[in-house]
Amino acid sequence: LAVLQKEIKTQREAIADAERAGRPELAAEAAAQISQLETYLPQPLTTAEIETLARAAIAEVGATSAREMGQVMKVLMPRLQGRAEGAQVSQIVRQLLG
Repeated sequence: LAVLQKEIKTQREAIADAERAGRPELAAEAAAQISQLETYLPQPLTTAEIETLARAAIAEVGATSAREMGQVMKVLMPRLQGRAEGAQVSQIVRQLLG
C-alpha cells in the first residue's frame, strides 16, 4: 500500500514537472500510470466518513482544543491508512477542534 501511494505521489510530481516544461505527452503518460495504480488502492473515504471517524477519535482521546490535535491524529491516521490523505484529515480535525 505504501509503495503504491509513494509511486502515485511520484507520478503526480512528474505531471507537475512535465506541465512546467511544456511536455503534455509526458503529463498524459504519468496520468495514465496514476489511473492504473489507483485501481489497486482501497476506495477513498468521503469527507463525511472522515469526519465521523475524526469525531470518534476526538471523543476517544477526550480532546477539547487544537493543542491536542497531535493526539487525535496519532489515533486517527492508522485507521485511515491508505484511504485518506493526511492533509485532508488534518484540515477536518482542525475544524472540529477549532
